[in-house]
Amino acid sequence: MNYHTKIMLLALCITPHMLADVQVDTIIDFPLRGSSFLSFRSQSTNAAQELVGWRDLINLYGQCGWYGAFAVTPTYGQSYRPARIAEYFFGVDTFRVTGSQVPNRKDTDMLADYFGLSPDFVSTVQLVPYMTNGYVDFNIYAGYKDLFFRIHAPVVWTSTRISVKETVEQERVTIPFPPFYMASGPVAPGAASWEQALRGGITFGDVVEGINFGRISCDSQHRRGLSDIQAAFGWNFYNRDWAHMGLEVRASFPTGTRPTSNYLFEPIVGNGKHFELGIGFTSHALVWERDCYQSVSVYTDINVMHLFASRQRRSFDFIPLICPDFSNAYRTASRYILLKEFDEQGIYTGRSFPAINRTTLESKVWADVQMDLAIMIAFTSNSFGLDLGYGAWIRSREKIKLLEGLPERRYALKGIQNVTTGIGNLPSNATQSRATIYGNEFIFQAEVADLNPPVFVGTCDLDLDSAANPSTFTHKLFWNLSYAWNPTDTRSVVPFVGVGGEVDFESLRPRRYIRPNKNSVSEWLLWFKGGMGF
Repeated sequence: MNYHTKIMLLALCITPHMLADVQVDTIIDFPLRGSSFLSFRSQSTNAAQELVGWRDLINLYGQCGWYGAFAVTPTYGQSYRPARIAEYFFGVDTFRVTGSQVPNRKDTDMLADYFGLSPDFVSTVQLVPYMTNGYVDFNIYAGYKDLFFRIHAPVVWTSTRISVKETVEQERVTIPFPPFYMASGPVAPGAASWEQALRGGITFGDVVEGINFGRISCDSQHRRGLSDIQAAFGWNFYNRDWAHMGLEVRASFPTGTRPTSNYLFEPIVGNGKHFELGIGFTSHALVWERDCYQSVSVYTDINVMHLFASRQRRSFDFIPLICPDFSNAYRTASRYILLKEFDEQGIYTGRSFPAINRTTLESKVWADVQMDLAIMIAFTSNSFGLDLGYGAWIRSREKIKLLEGLPERRYALKGIQNVTTGIGNLPSNATQSRATIYGNEFIFQAEVADLNPPVFVGTCDLDLDSAANPSTFTHKLFWNLSYAWNPTDTRSVVPFVGVGGEVDFESLRPRRYIRPNKNSVSEWLLWFKGGMGF
């Protein structure tokens, strides 16, 4: 095979989808776009893990009385594809941060001034998020003839972290903000890097508050506790020695942790304090058997649930602008823009703060439908069993209703406007209602100012969709290898042990305009599952 033939074959193997993935990780001159909150699958929601290992000990045929099984499943997992998690929040995993006095700064650069960085600051930021899950799931199954009850709950330890890889090209901590911009006189920058500013607690000038919510820290954030307790009561309406079909009523009782939005990518135990109610379908069919010792069966479990409203704290951006400039048509991360506070007479109080400190609000959050699906081929040879399958998790778009709001005629966007007039230290009412996270060069301060300030922002200016997880669809491939001891005349208890795992990957559907939609977490899991039937 000559050189040119190899090049042609390589070109044919690179699909447009692959090219899109390459560009996602490298391009930084792209408008930011994303959400402020990521709601991932509960550690309790895993139909595949519930099914494997003990499939021959549950939903039994010909039982005249009580029977049951018990299982314990220690599990460990980690996320992968960190760039796609970053893209969920910002649309890209790498972007530039530049100050308002950097000449010819790009329209897609985050404005450094909002974060207390020097107006001459320049850096490139790459976000690398990770999530780790460790839990022990306890399962109990109890059957009576064709009726059954099952319950399970994992004890969870989970952590998240966003590693910030920042290359600072111009720190310029000795170059202050110009007079009147952040205070009556020159003000020294409050931070030396974007990563330092996003940790929170950085104050500068008249900005008396650091960032309290939506923070990003390279240190891992941990949560532990009991995840949702899931229970089901069902009836196998068709039950034979070679097949069964059953329906069940399912409920999930929230015992995990409640989201607080203190951090952008926060760990959550369970489903975010949602009570769930729904139905399930379970079935299997024997498709091949030899000598009563070897067989192949197909199993299917489907659980469909409704997630009732849960009280959560979410951070909101402002509603999108309507303008011809595509790069400014979205207000992703506008929650980090500075707000000015005004008194009842509409006079600037001298206090400014990151908008997220006021736009993080108590809300009711719910989802209409969630489906957890597992389809499995089960091979049995004597006491050994091998399970191979496909799973899917689907959840409809989250819906949000605010339980509190912003006070009317109290806050306005500062943008790059001054806080004092320069005349006798009088406060400046100048505002910039069309400000975005990209900001503007300082030389255009007068051009972008509101004509009749102040122009206030209120509850109606908040974009509820910015904190709502969009519809989610993930796939998984799973496996489990198990061994079960055969019962004897003197022993009716059947112990079993097994090891298995799964790989979850998010479904990509074309998002409006250009980018694919990353709306979940890709994760791998490994587990041991052991217990006994009786």
